[in-house]
Amino acid sequence: MNKTQIEFQNLIKITLEYIESEYEHGTKLFCTTETYSFFENSTKNVNTKIQHTPENKPIIPLSEIIQETSKLAKAEKEKATLEPKEDSKNKPPHALLPTSPLPKPTLEFSEEIKKRIEKIFPNIKIVKDIPSDEEAKILSEQWQKRTQNAAVLIFNFSPTPEHAFFWENVKRAIEGHFSSCCVIEAQEWEKKNNWDSFFKLYKPNLILGTQEIFKNNHLLTHFKEIPSSKERFLHSQKYLTTHSAAEYIKNPNLKKSLWSMICKHLRQD
Repeated sequence: MNKTQIEFQNLIKITLEYIESEYEHGTKLFCTTETYSFFENSTKNVNTKIQHTPENKPIIPLSEIIQETSKLAKAEKEKATLEPKEDSKNKPPHALLPTSPLPKPTLEFSEEIKKRIEKIFPNIKIVKDIPSDEEAKILSEQWQKRTQNAAVLIFNFSPTPEHAFFWENVKRAIEGHFSSCCVIEAQEWEKKNNWDSFFKLYKPNLILGTQEIFKNNHLLTHFKEIPSSKERFLHSQKYLTTHSAAEYIKNPNLKKSLWSMICKHLRQD
């Protein structure tokens, strides 16, 4: 096909698309005899010109051109209908961002630089990994919940609400007669292994707790006992061993000995 035929084919294609968009399939269009004769004669003139073309190329009848153009237009329309449209809602907003976690940053120094720093600043410790700010976050969060300057801490190792209520009553009695007091849910700190942060946050004069302390391995690293005097300490604070809340609830007579022990040590302080 030469350039003129291609342009004519495109014109027919556009015309067919326009007619298909304006009229439903099977719609009949009526015209006057004069209009029909005009287009019939125009078609004959085009066929005559094509037959007298000087180029030795095969002549394609106009009816075949129209038929092929119509098929191409329908095929392209069907293809556009079948192709799935890109769903912008399901498209990830940051498709170019890396999905894998970024590597943890490290501080890398050559051995020569390390030696120079250690020589100039002997009190500075060089660490390979950047220190975590987890401890600072814990202190920040716990500070809001802290009983200010609690002189006495009671470690509750039991998750039973009845036992927690018993130690709350002991706390009220201590605050009513002596000084500030706070009940600590020890299991929460043990699970997180944040006892170092705990003893930075709390500086009590006395800690009360049961024998359950020996089942908490992380807390035991802060436990000390002097065999000669049988005194016990947590970190640097005195630790008084009590019965469990269940025993005090079961045998109320034990409450008297508990209170006597508390009074003895707090009066000494």
